[in-house]
Amino acid sequence: MRLRLLIPALLATSLAAPALARADVTQPESHPLDRQGLFGGLGAFGGNISCDGDNCGGFRKAGGLAGHVGYGFTPRLAGFLDAWFMTSTENDVTITYVVGTVGVRFWVAPILWIEGGVGNGHANVSVKILGTNVNGNSDDVPTGFLAAGLEVVRGKRWALDVQGRVAQGTATDDSGNNISTGRSAGLGVAITWF
Repeated sequence: MRLRLLIPALLATSLAAPALARADVTQPESHPLDRQGLFGGLGAFGGNISCDGDNCGGFRKAGGLAGHVGYGFTPRLAGFLDAWFMTSTENDVTITYVVGTVGVRFWVAPILWIEGGVGNGHANVSVKILGTNVNGNSDDVPTGFLAAGLEVVRGKRWALDVQGRVAQGTATDDSGNNISTGRSAGLGVAITWF
């Protein structure tokens, strides 16, 4: 992962560390986390970006950040909005894949959740030619999103989880013959305040 992606992740961790150190952390069974109402959070991820179709080059290492906001309808069921970007730079080519989705999160156990959503995906490609960046954008495409998380540390109003996520968007040309698929996959850490 590039240093410029690692610095924001370390900064977010260092800002959250004092709150985590002072928090009254208890076992999940001793006091259930109240997940009803508004919640929101941030996460840092490492993984890859890949695509299938013309002008695609396979898998690329990537890193990125995500933010989410949602509303818990019950202690186990919530709706959310999620924005996630992953970026990769190799051989003077930078690809950034941005995904925005709306979906549902369900806690299958007190510390284990799954979620899925649909939304919009957008890729930006920047190529450095003779010291100058030349940018190209993709069209916005319909995108699907899946994630699962395990809450490893919990306080009375927050949870720190380890999560895996994947997003995939597909587009066709005007004739419908050329299908291009872009996807991002990541494993990371996120904190959510309830």
